[in-house]
Amino acid sequence: MELQPDVKGLVASSWFRSPDTHRVSPHLAWVNTVVVENGGFAAVRGPADPNCGVFVRSQTRRHLYERGEVTPTMGLVLWPRRAMLYWAAAHPELE
Repeated sequence: MELQPDVKGLVASSWFRSPDTHRVSPHLAWVNTVVVENGGFAAVRGPADPNCGVFVRSQTRRHLYERGEVTPTMGLVLWPRRAMLYWAAAHPELE
């Protein structure tokens, strides 16, 4: 990224980035951990289409949805360039 000054940061959105998903599937929370713990931000962006893949490989999420206990949502993460570069500089093993 240091060689790509036009890249201003990371923006990602998906059902698996949603903090709502992580409440019922905590094993997926790691996808936001590095971002949030290193100067980024994660939030719920809004509702997700139930056909977006949120129920693939998770009968738990599907059953909770069918019982009306969970509504799929889209998550959004933002990680500013400066914070990403700072984090990357601390991890030369990833070079």
